[in-house]
Amino acid sequence: MDAVSVRGWVDESEIQNDACGDAALALETLQGQGEVCLRNAMNADMCQSCIKNCEIGVKRRANLIDRAGYETKLSPPNPRFRRSIGAWANLPVHPEGRLPDPAEYERLLPGWLPTAADRTFVRSLMCPVTTLWKMAGWIARPERGSNNLPVEYEYVRMSQSGYFTTTRKCGSFRKSYPGPDL
Repeated sequence: MDAVSVRGWVDESEIQNDACGDAALALETLQGQGEVCLRNAMNADMCQSCIKNCEIGVKRRANLIDRAGYETKLSPPNPRFRRSIGAWANLPVHPEGRLPDPAEYERLLPGWLPTAADRTFVRSLMCPVTTLWKMAGWIARPERGSNNLPVEYEYVRMSQSGYFTTTRKCGSFRKSYPGPDL
């Protein structure tokens, strides 16, 4: 399998062809550097690409927070933190990547993870909005709608029969979709 054939990966044009043969990939493990058969390590390689992409996003948000003048510092945890698979699975790794003693790890872990109160607060922010042309509070209002139509354009209409009907013609017929049980 070629890594380049996997759709949607960041910088996939820069990924070398993964014709495996006898190739191996060096991975860092608890015992130090270790070589793993490339065929078995392709997922780890793709995971590294994804991690780099996430780090870019976190850095962008951290810069926005910093420019806004807030004291809060945002940084991604080390990829070894809270792993459930791979060489670092189920090991007490600090978010900075070091290995604390297990007692210290268990003591600090609740401060690194969202609490029940945090989860409740986030759920309280995410209230559904079903009013026409209104946007949920966590979504920025777009400048324009799809196909440069106004945001207020009625893309879908609920018919008397309980079916959604598109307001734009699709070919020579209108498409209808069953509506929700109201």
